[in-house]
Amino acid sequence: MEVTLGYSYHIKDEFFDMIQDKYLVSNKDNVFLIQNAFPILKKYFAHVHTVEGKPVVIHSKLNRELTANLREVLAMYRRGIRLIFPDIEYIQRKMEDEFEYRIGTIKYVCWFK
Repeated sequence: MEVTLGYSYHIKDEFFDMIQDKYLVSNKDNVFLIQNAFPILKKYFAHVHTVEGKPVVIHSKLNRELTANLREVLAMYRRGIRLIFPDIEYIQRKMEDEFEYRIGTIKYVCWFK
């Protein structure tokens, strides 16, 4: 599946089954929260979220804001300020173990709550 910038994606249940992190939020909620971000491989994107048959679009301005905020929160995380709920280090290791690690293949997503 091709992942296109600007859309919200449903994540396959197998990702949640494999990770088993109590702080991961399922595919059923509707608000982007930086503190629920986690790394993921694109193979776990199932399909574009839809509402009444129409794809959920992330407007470019919102995407820029989310990306900037996520970078800032990740920088704080690396300095020891833990604002992200899921265990992103564990998830990152799981993604790297599963896939031959290549720079740029693991993305962070802000998930719904």
